[in-house]
Amino acid sequence: ISIGEYAFNDNHLVSVEIPDSVIEIGYDAFSHNLYLDTVILGSSLETIGSNAFSRTSLTSITIPASVVRIDSEAFVKWEWDSCHWRGNDEICITGLSELNFAEGSQLTQIGSYAFYGNNLSSVVIPNSVTEIDYEAFGNNKITSLVIGADTSNGTSCSISPYYVKSEITITD
Repeated sequence: ISIGEYAFNDNHLVSVEIPDSVIEIGYDAFSHNLYLDTVILGSSLETIGSNAFSRTSLTSITIPASVVRIDSEAFVKWEWDSCHWRGNDEICITGLSELNFAEGSQLTQIGSYAFYGNNLSSVVIPNSVTEIDYEAFGNNKITSLVIGADTSNGTSCSISPYYVKSEITITD
């Protein structure tokens, strides 16, 4: 089962639990849900589409082990996404400050700008990742970045050093 493009785009969702039967979340499926602050992803999910959770109030996400690909801008927070008015409500988006990958991760690809502009300070990339595209983690507050063992062999990895403030570890 897939959740299609724009399926729940621009609503007033607060929390979402994706059932285990869903294998793909499509383009912009949950984007522009400014109140959305809780997402639980199902254990069979394989693909998180472009912009799937952009412009939400998520501060933490756990990527299930079954996810193979996170497409471009899936969790992006652009500079202009800071505060919005919905009626009389001002909603300020701070971005992700916590990113976790479930043990046994099968993730191989992280698309360009996938986590751009959030508030991540520490990121541990799973060993299964073989491709990290342009600015995938750009414009965060990263002080510690650990890239798993398998990414050092033929990986296309682009993380702007400007945004990594202190320590990068590539394990062998």
